Amino acid sequence: MRVSSPPFRHSCYFGTDIDSEDDLIACRYDNTEDIARVIGADSLAYLSIEATSEIAEDCRLGICNGCFSGKYPIEITKAPQKNKFEQKIHR
Repeated sequence: MRVSSPPFRHSCYFGTDIDSEDDLIACRYDNTEDIARVIGADSLAYLSIEATSEIAEDCRLGICNGCFSGKYPIEITKAPQKNKFEQKIHR
């Protein structure tokens, strides 16, 4: 199995609905061999953070890799809200 992103290891505060690092398989297992075994894959490889940055090299908006690296472009001061994109607006 090949994954077209680095492994998600941290919460995302800018758009990907990751409520808890406990829900991320890359946080629960130390290496790709263990993850491959758990998901039933013969092998597993992720795109590297460096390759992700190279792909977006000419992007005028920049790229955030905080959910992969834990290094966010701004200081994060509050915990993520569980299911933040699933909450209904009451009118």
